[in-house]
Amino acid sequence: MPNHRDVVCSILLCAGLALALHVGWLAVAGPARAQYETGEAPFGDKVSERIPMYHRASPTSATAGPLGRLGIIEAKAVGFRSILNLASTTVATGQDDKAMAEFAQLRYFNVPVASLPTDAQVAEIRRIVENPDNAPILIYGQKDQAAAAWALVRAAGGAPPEFALQEGKTAGLRQLLAPVQERLGVRPGTQR
Repeated sequence: MPNHRDVVCSILLCAGLALALHVGWLAVAGPARAQYETGEAPFGDKVSERIPMYHRASPTSATAGPLGRLGIIEAKAVGFRSILNLASTTVATGQDDKAMAEFAQLRYFNVPVASLPTDAQVAEIRRIVENPDNAPILIYGQKDQAAAAWALVRAAGGAPPEFALQEGKTAGLRQLLAPVQERLGVRPGTQR
C-alpha cells in the first residue's frame, strides 16, 4: 500500500506535467493565435521563401508571387485567414489551389487576371480585401501581378495615383510598372 507521501508526490508530478503541457501549448500556439485573432498580416521576417516576393502591403494585406502547395500551407501557418489568387490558372505544380486552401483551412478567392485587372476586377478585389472577415489576406499571382493589382486597388480606394504607384513599387511592381503608370495617368519620372 502506497504511503501518503508517495500519493502526494504522484499528484504533484501529474499536476506539474499537466501544467507544463499547458504552458508548452501556449508557448507554441500563442503567437500565431494572437496574430490571427488581431487580423494582421505577418512581417517579412516571419515568412520563408515558400511565399516568394512577399510584401506586407498593409496591416491586413500582403502580396506575393505564385504560391505552390507549400506556400499555401505556410500562408495558414503564419496567420493568414484568406488567400486571393489573381493568376489565370488555379493549378500550381499539379495541385489545385482551391483544394489546397480548403485542406489548409484557408478562405480561397480567385479573380483570374490576364495581366492587369480590369476596373470591374479591381472593384471585386477591393470588395474581397476590404472585408474584415477575410483579414489577414494574402494576394498572389504571376510575377508582379499582385503588386500591380495592389497599386490599382489603392488608387480606386482614393489614394493619390502617385502614392498608389509608390505602394505598388514597394510591393515589387517591376515588369508591369509601365502599364500601371499609364492606367493611373502617372508619367514616368514624376513620382517621388
